[in-house]
Amino acid sequence: TDLPDSVLAIHTVDTRTGAPVDNEVKWARQTAIAWSKDSKGFYYSGGNPPPPGSTRSGGGLVFYHTLGQPRADDRRVLWSDRGGMVHFAEITDDGKWLVINGSVRGDGKSEINLIDLTAAKPAPFKAMRRLAERWQFAGSNGDLIYFVTDFGAERGRLVAIDTSKSNLPILEVVPQAAERLQAARLRNGQMSLSYAGASAPTIRTVALNTLSAR
Repeated sequence: TDLPDSVLAIHTVDTRTGAPVDNEVKWARQTAIAWSKDSKGFYYSGGNPPPPGSTRSGGGLVFYHTLGQPRADDRRVLWSDRGGMVHFAEITDDGKWLVINGSVRGDGKSEINLIDLTAAKPAPFKAMRRLAERWQFAGSNGDLIYFVTDFGAERGRLVAIDTSKSNLPILEVVPQAAERLQAARLRNGQMSLSYAGASAPTIRTVALNTLSAR
């Protein structure tokens, strides 16, 4: 639902019946919806409600909303002290990691915050902080979280961050090719790689068990 200043309101419905199952969640902004593993709620991007008489909510925040609870009770899980930041949250398939991509609007470069949702007190930490390269979440497998990045490869490559190591080493999985790697996504043990083509993107699918991270 559109609100002033490109702000959105989120409505949740039961896809089996079409009936609404939640209250309106106002002041979301430029957001994806990342459902928790237990489906009791979701993570979204937005801002705090604006002061009286204003329609500007700000932004740069990520909240967790519990279904059936009021928006005022939503838990803030990430905030930024950088102006103009936009955040998108996604959850790894095993439900362990919340991966938050933060970027300055229109810049194309990003930082990555990770939150271990299985920790006793989940808290964000920056895996990539420079806002100097493009980082795009592509999936996960155990301790490895995959990203498409132009870090060390101007046409893009697929890398993995090893979260089992305290220094979070970056491991190359698919090196840079002649075409620009635009995106990648892991589904059912298959990594689909989308490359820029002369007239249309080219999709290459590779079995995960044939990929080695080094």
